[in-house]
Formats: sequence, structure tokens, C-alpha cells
Amino acid sequence: MLTPFQAQRLRLQRILLASAGLAFFVALTWLAYAFDHLSFSLAGMLGLTGFVALSCLSFIVLVRTQINLRFADPSMTQAQMLLAIVTMLMTAAFADDFHFLLLAASSMVLLFGVFKLDGRGFIQLGSVLLAGFALLSGWRLVELEGDALSAEIEQGIAFVMLVIWLTLMGSEISRVRHGLQTQVRELTHALNLAQQQVITDDLTGLYNRRQAHRYLDQQQAMMARGGHGIVLALLDIQQLSRVNAEYGSEVGDQVLMTLAKLLRGVLRDVDFVARLGGDEFLMVLNYTDRNGAEVVAERLAAKIAAYCFTGLQVQVRVRIGLAQAQRGETWEETLKRSGDALQVARDKQVPVAYA
Repeated sequence: MLTPFQAQRLRLQRILLASAGLAFFVALTWLAYAFDHLSFSLAGMLGLTGFVALSCLSFIVLVRTQINLRFADPSMTQAQMLLAIVTMLMTAAFADDFHFLLLAASSMVLLFGVFKLDGRGFIQLGSVLLAGFALLSGWRLVELEGDALSAEIEQGIAFVMLVIWLTLMGSEISRVRHGLQTQVRELTHALNLAQQQVITDDLTGLYNRRQAHRYLDQQQAMMARGGHGIVLALLDIQQLSRVNAEYGSEVGDQVLMTLAKLLRGVLRDVDFVARLGGDEFLMVLNYTDRNGAEVVAERLAAKIAAYCFTGLQVQVRVRIGLAQAQRGETWEETLKRSGDALQVARDKQVPVAYA
């Protein structure tokens, strides 16, 4: 999945590619003009060149200013193609024996649609191209006769077949592209889901022990480079075994899930929380010190003690052990001190203890 910045950059690249194609077309018309194959005056040629340049610049400006994001199609693919087709058809109307080459160039515009258009878009633009060609041919056939008329009809048939073939081919490529994009999205979703299942606890949706260890490795590396202060907090539920015994494991699971919601509600976005297993949870309080961690832990313990768990006659309480990470200390050592503090909180029957 592209980020908004990447999507805009890709749109700009496609516009530049389309602009290069139009620049080639303008060079072709100047070549036709130089050899008297185009019934344009010098002012007409300069006008055509300026119009094409201004059109390309306008599309670039729309992307640079992000105005294109207000449109139903931010890539403006169909608008660019329609502008190119109309410009080329109108120019071909003023060409003599050189007009079929210009018409062939206009048909190549359909190839640009493989980036974005669906089958319906290809049919619409192909129809515009054929309708424009029909008007142009009707105007020219009136003035032709003999071999010139036969050659014009043969070229016309060839052009119609080319446009139909390009339309059908573009529609098929678009169908395949859409199918591949759908498969990529489905595979990406499945991959993200699998990755999420690997790092999260199935019951609570919190991170699991494996992800907690990986996260602590990262935080330890940051501290070694002079990172921010970290306090580890181990939490366990005192009455969970009693709840399981008296009310059943399903109620115990509900207590764990509710506790996970309460933890998310109290902790900040910069903090980290995981279920290590059973009734034990780990919180990593970032950008804080002992005083700040104690305030958070006491508030959390009070909130859980005051919470009314549905259908329970038992008051659920938690014990929390805190330990601030020290420079040069491994996270395993900090976690052990947090565990020692948790044991002190259990022994003294206090909500929070600090090591």
C-alpha cells in the first residue's frame, strides 16, 4: 500500500511520462510542418506548442499543489488521455498525406491507460477516438477520388482495427491488473493478520511475551545510545485464581480482557503493555522517572480496585512492581528488579512497590 506521498510522486511521474509523449508528438508536427505536410501557419504551430506545454504544466501544478486530491480520480488519467486524443485528432485534420501517422500516434495514447483505466474507461476513450476519426474521415473523403480515395479507405480500416485491438488489449490488461491488485491486497491483509497473531496475545489483544522481549531489546539499544528514561512495571491479578475456581475460566477470561482495556485506557500512546502469561502483565513506561511511574501505577491500581466487574462478588485487585532501567543494565536485570518489587507489594499487601 502506497503512502500519500508515494502515490503523489507516482502520479507526477506518470504525468511527466505523458508530457514526454506529447512533446514527441509536437516534435512530429514540427517535422510535418517543415516538409509542408501540415497546413498550419507559423503562428498556428507556436499556438499548438504553447497549448500542449501549458496543458502539461497545468497537470503538474495540480499535483504539486495537491488540488488533484479533490478530484474523483486524483491521477487525472482519463482527462490527460482525452486532452491528448482531441489535440492529436484536430492536428491530424490539418495534415495531408501525413495525417495517418498522426492518427496512429493518437491511438498510442490508449496504451497510457493501462496504468489506471478500467475496461469501461478504455471503451469510452476508444469510442471518442473512433468518433473523432469518423468526423475527420467524412470531411476528407468528400474531397478525394480514385486511388487516393481507395488508399484513404484502406488506411481508415487499418486505423479502426488498430483502435479496436488496442481498446480490447487495454481492457484485458486492466482486468488482469485489477485482479493482481486484489490478490496483492488479500495477501497483504493475510500477512498482516499472521504477523499480528505472532506478536499478540489471542485473548486480550495485547502484545505477547515474545514481542515484549523484542521490544525490550530495542529499548535497551536506544538507552545504550543515550535514550530516554524507562520504567518497567510488572503487574499481576491477586484474585484471578479465585475467580476461575468460583465462577469458571470463562469469567476469568472476561476479567483479563477487561483489565487489558483498562490498561490501554490509562497508559499513554508512547507506553507499551504486554501480557506475559496467566495473570501477569508487563508495562514499559517511557519518558518517565520513578515519581511519574508511581503516579501512573497507583492511579491504575485504584481504577482497577474501584471497577465493578460484571457478575463478580469478588473485588479484583492488582499488585505492581516498578524498577527504573539503569545505564549499563540489561533489561533482564531490570525486569528481575521489577519482579522483586512485585513480590514486596504482594508480601506487604500494597498496590505498588518500587525497587
